[in-house]
Amino acid sequence: MKRTISIILAVLLVLSASIIGATADSLPGEPTYVYVTIADQTGKTVITAADIAVTDIDDDGKLTINDALYCAHEIYYEGGAAAGYATKKTEYGLSLDKLWGSANGSSYGYYVNNVSAWSLDDPIKGGDYIAAFCYTDLKGWSDHYSYFDRFHGLVTQNEEITLTYSEAAYDKEWNPITLPVEGATITINGEKTDIKTDKDGKATVKFSDLGLNIVSAQVEGKILVAPVFRTYVIEETDVYVTITDKDGNIPVAAEKVAVTDIDLDNDLTINDALYCAHEQFYEGGADAGYATKNSEYGLSLDKLWGNANGGSYGYYLNGSSAWSLLDSVNDGEYLYAFTYTDLVKWSDKFSTFDIFAGSVDGNAGVELTLTYVAEYDEYYSPVFKPLAGAEITIDGEMTGIKTDEDGKANVTFSKNGTAIVSAKSADVNITPPVFKADVSGIKDPDSYILGDADSDGIVAIIDATAIQRHLADLSTTSFDEDAADVDKDEKITILDATAIQRHLADLPTEAEGIGEVNSRK
Repeated sequence: MKRTISIILAVLLVLSASIIGATADSLPGEPTYVYVTIADQTGKTVITAADIAVTDIDDDGKLTINDALYCAHEIYYEGGAAAGYATKKTEYGLSLDKLWGSANGSSYGYYVNNVSAWSLDDPIKGGDYIAAFCYTDLKGWSDHYSYFDRFHGLVTQNEEITLTYSEAAYDKEWNPITLPVEGATITINGEKTDIKTDKDGKATVKFSDLGLNIVSAQVEGKILVAPVFRTYVIEETDVYVTITDKDGNIPVAAEKVAVTDIDLDNDLTINDALYCAHEQFYEGGADAGYATKNSEYGLSLDKLWGNANGGSYGYYLNGSSAWSLLDSVNDGEYLYAFTYTDLVKWSDKFSTFDIFAGSVDGNAGVELTLTYVAEYDEYYSPVFKPLAGAEITIDGEMTGIKTDEDGKANVTFSKNGTAIVSAKSADVNITPPVFKADVSGIKDPDSYILGDADSDGIVAIIDATAIQRHLADLSTTSFDEDAADVDKDEKITILDATAIQRHLADLPTEAEGIGEVNSRK
């Protein structure tokens, strides 16, 4: 996803998580990235959660709100910061004197992560959200800052998200409080919707348009600084996921998982995919079965399929070892996560078939190639080699089929439907490989489809023709007398052919059950 989306996000000024991770401790001259929203003297939002590269413009040895707002004007205001931005020293510290070209006598507000700031000298760090606004009511100063609980995120098309709308206010003793905003009308890209916030300030929004979408809200009867939620809407991303547990079982086998940006880092990652897989398949959801932690290698597993074993896990994307849970995933990719079963020597070797899922003609079968991580090279990258002598299993049952010296095995099936193919080795402690087979075409000798006279698996006009040829003593490639006796009168007549023709034309017929599977007597 990051490979595709990052270019778009850069153009739209939405950062990926790797950039967001910069902090206020950046090296001198090296930028830190924050998000900035600015509303002008008319109440119009002129910058919407844009990510800004901030440097120490005043050389005070720290990164501050002042630096962020100055840099935002330098990038977005016509004429730059010199034309649109100014500050002054007051009894409260460094304060605004001009914002977005408006010098209104210091009637401004600014918040960091939705908390009112004391001074422009307040420090900031990478990933912070800074919102600044001009008061529109210069007499009663009745403007109230308001915000959603999220200001940005990556969303899939037609995904529903819930936003909570709140306003900053004060109690009778002038202590700051937060109140839900009820009855506000949600807008998307400036257009009003029929969506309104409830008594708790919550509203559920679904996005149909791909690309950049800006959510805000309008309220009658009070002056609220417009909240913003900036999102980039992408097509639904499905990743195929396999998970093995501490006992080597396969509770999730190449299952299709719809992945959403659950950690709000503007990317779809391995973490998102595993979280969504647990949410979909683990009893109790992701909260019960899945957990992560930060380590020296980045975001790492702390619990997989309900097992917290001290970090002994592995995960591979498309057969290649992944570095971190924050590695990106794309639509159609294959993710395999496993729990080590050997917690003493960590002898578990990742293994994989050359394909992880597909349709199979049950009569022909499928050839699979099994490889495993036999060793690591000088850069500690896994080296895959074919595994000979491993026995193929189908739905957990041993088949007697073994891989040859090239790791190849011809796998055949006895019935139609979904089958999970794996393998076990007596010589190597491999993680169970997975091939999810959608098997079809196998004919059950003990059953037939009523009306399928030529035994091709469907009822069609050619079946009526086959009956007519049979009655005329003309040859047919294949003829099933049980299936041809459509009216079940224990003889084949022209009435059987007519019944099929009427069935295909959606006309009434006395014959019942055409197209249904029947057991032979």
